[in-house]
Amino acid sequence: MQATGTPPPPPPGNNPTIVTKIINQLQTAVNESIATISARAVALERDFTTFNARFAAELGQTQQAIVGLREEVAVATPGITGLGGDLQDVFDIQKSIAQELNTNIILLGETTTDLFAAATAVGLSSEKVGEMVGNFQDAGIQAGLIRDRLQETVDIARSIGVNTNAVFGLVQKNLGSLNEYGFEDGVAGLSRMSAQAAAMRIDMDKTFVFAERIFSPDGAINAVAAFQRLGVAVGDLADPFRLMYLASEDTEELQNQVVKMTQQFTYFDEKTKEFKVFPNAKRDLREIAQETGYAYDDLIKMANAQQKLNMISKDFRIDGVDDESKQFIANLATYSKEKEGFIVKIGKDEKLVTELT
Repeated sequence: MQATGTPPPPPPGNNPTIVTKIINQLQTAVNESIATISARAVALERDFTTFNARFAAELGQTQQAIVGLREEVAVATPGITGLGGDLQDVFDIQKSIAQELNTNIILLGETTTDLFAAATAVGLSSEKVGEMVGNFQDAGIQAGLIRDRLQETVDIARSIGVNTNAVFGLVQKNLGSLNEYGFEDGVAGLSRMSAQAAAMRIDMDKTFVFAERIFSPDGAINAVAAFQRLGVAVGDLADPFRLMYLASEDTEELQNQVVKMTQQFTYFDEKTKEFKVFPNAKRDLREIAQETGYAYDDLIKMANAQQKLNMISKDFRIDGVDDESKQFIANLATYSKEKEGFIVKIGKDEKLVTELT
């Protein structure tokens, strides 16, 4: 009978030497992990201390005056590291915002992480986050809401197949126009307008030039009179009161109306497979350019883009395709001489728009 407290014998065929080796290896691994964790903790403590000192020097404050910074950095660092950044990104974001806003602001750790994620999504470096925050804050949008607004911009750009960075550049540049002219959905409306401008490669600033011209009753009446003389006073362009409303409250739709108006001046030449301006339309386009402030070339780009969209919309053989999907395909489609139609690339295959399901 086995004595009390005596360990049981090893199972038959079991080699105690191997068991001992496994136990020793596990113990070594645990010891190494503890040592690694301890070393990392010491390194982080040193980095945080250095961070505090550097940031205090940047703000001209004592470390005691920014005592809350250490905690927020500790909150932000894991999230930013998980997104591919590091402690330097935390420092750059905090520093750039403090410099841009001219205040000794200390961001919440969660806000810093959100701003890093938003900046990464639109191709912005951490050093430029302060400029972005300043532009949004000037437009009345606080730092904690920027990530959501930028996500809207990214989603809108992707939904119609336009370069995200190009759209964000236009949004950031024109944030001040949000309160000067007005957009139905705020940043989302500005983003849609920017995406349209980026897709057509037109100068979006000219829409604001036109909006300024028709902001007053006299300007709107003169514009409608010119459009009537040229035979293009259709839709909102035929009503001076509607024009004034679009200029002050819905500049996105104002740009849409101008784009739709231009489509009558160009056509797709089936012989040469090119978009061309009607021979008798060049003079009218020059007068429209004078009246609206748009460049002649931009009016041509608008007209061709709208013609392409109209043609592709007619080529769909499926029902229920929304305008956003049509615009997405129009932006990606190119004309194929071999297939004699507009095609889109799907994986390694090229399909005619008429073949899409």
